[in-house]
Amino acid sequence: MLNLYKYLYYRLYSWNLKTWGKRDGPEWNAMIGVSVMMYFNIIFICSIPALLGFDIFFKYEISNYVIVSCTPLFGQKFNII
Repeated sequence: MLNLYKYLYYRLYSWNLKTWGKRDGPEWNAMIGVSVMMYFNIIFICSIPALLGFDIFFKYEISNYVIVSCTPLFGQKFNII
């Protein structure tokens, strides 16, 4: 599995290096790209049980009352209301 991420990093690094050159920081762009893709994959894998109807991760959700009662506070803070 680690070899797959190394290969993906190499491909992103080499593509970025050819496209924009060394001044753009291809190593950082490749690292951020691989990290973001890993994050999205983890979120997707964790949400599959919720899509199937199992509430494993979202068992203790915030009630709607708390969300509605806090909305005016955030609205005034950020000049939305």
